[in-house]
Amino acid sequence: KKILSCRTVVSIGPLEQKINQGICIEYEGGISLWFNRTSPGSPGFMSSESPEKIAPNESYSHTLRPDIVITRGDNMLIFDAKFKGQRGGFYGEGDDGTISTWKDEDIDKMHTYRDAIRNISGAYILYPGEEAKFYPAHNATGPYQGVGALPLKPDDSARPARRHREDIERIIREFIKES
Repeated sequence: KKILSCRTVVSIGPLEQKINQGICIEYEGGISLWFNRTSPGSPGFMSSESPEKIAPNESYSHTLRPDIVITRGDNMLIFDAKFKGQRGGFYGEGDDGTISTWKDEDIDKMHTYRDAIRNISGAYILYPGEEAKFYPAHNATGPYQGVGALPLKPDDSARPARRHREDIERIIREFIKES
């Protein structure tokens, strides 16, 4: 797809470089790629107040900010990086340096995104492991509808391994095609 608009992702200052939040690249066909897109939260209400007077925001609870969001029309697909360090290594890392699996708490966070943010089709962690796992939502009609874990581990050339890219690309293609 042709890029319609883009702005600087990395700001370079005299003392630091930082990745800007809320960056959006717009493509033809109403497709956008966001980095750290903010989903504003709602004010909620007290037990003595009437819920009809509260207009929910994009997130019906507090503000959420997933790492990567792809939008097509009103529908959204989330990818959230889980490359956490723990005592000198990544979580889940064995003695031989292999990362065997993801943390259930990270899948739970994807459920949070799917539940709290309006129009989320799917939410997936990206982690430096080997195994992909998909949990389809109730009544799912496409492979991107649900939550899951997708490995994104570099190969010897420091590029994401082909088998890992293919799973991610498949989910994105299906989302763009069916949304």
